[in-house]
Amino acid sequence: MVILKSEELHPILLDIAKEFHRICSRNGIRYWMVGGTQLGSVRHKGFIPWDDDMDFGILTDDWDKFLTVLKEELPYPYRVRTIENCSKILTSVLKIEDCRTVINPDIKSQKEEDNIGVNIDVFPLVYTNSRKDFMSRNWWIAFLIKVQYWRFGNYKNTGVGHLISRIVKVTCFWLKKGQITRYINKHLLGNQGGCITNFWGRWILNEIIPVSIFGEPELYIFENTKFYGVEKYHDYLTALYGDYMIIPPENKRHLHIENMYWK
Repeated sequence: MVILKSEELHPILLDIAKEFHRICSRNGIRYWMVGGTQLGSVRHKGFIPWDDDMDFGILTDDWDKFLTVLKEELPYPYRVRTIENCSKILTSVLKIEDCRTVINPDIKSQKEEDNIGVNIDVFPLVYTNSRKDFMSRNWWIAFLIKVQYWRFGNYKNTGVGHLISRIVKVTCFWLKKGQITRYINKHLLGNQGGCITNFWGRWILNEIIPVSIFGEPELYIFENTKFYGVEKYHDYLTALYGDYMIIPPENKRHLHIENMYWK
């Protein structure tokens, strides 16, 4: 494998996102930039300089149609990866990867499902209510998702997260990968309420946003192109990040990729 240089990453991500945008626009599927991608479009008119992925969301109302047209129209070198065909995916997020690349490879495994290429994330967005209190449905979903990450995630060798993870790995050894995600999808997710949320994102309960804030998708400049994003971006970004125009210090910058290569 050949090392993929950092300056090559953003153009690869942008090309994948353009193909995603083309397919959605062609088939009348609404989507929104979410998380750091929406933040980047507002604060930087493109990528957050240190960001190494892109995040989009599609309502579950359109999800089945999206999966169908994606499989029909997605060209090489791109490929769909989900919990069903990639061991590194634990949730309902769908990833569109450039299959000529590989990131954070599992050097102990030669199995195709154990590795994934440079990719964008597409999350299913769900209608829900605004409740976040203890024992509410939203609270239970967020708690179970955390249990899943504690059970199967790779935490650093120090800190509270590592300790909790070790305890959960021992006490919940019987849990299989994807079991919690499938349970949530089958038994806990509703599709009613005045809010839209991305349960599978980084912020979990903080991503419960009123429908009026998402609004109708609006086009935002992003590097040399445009993507659809949240209508009331200020309210959305404030809910997630607080004062979102402040550049965080280096030790607060969240990264996903440690190593990346051309195959």
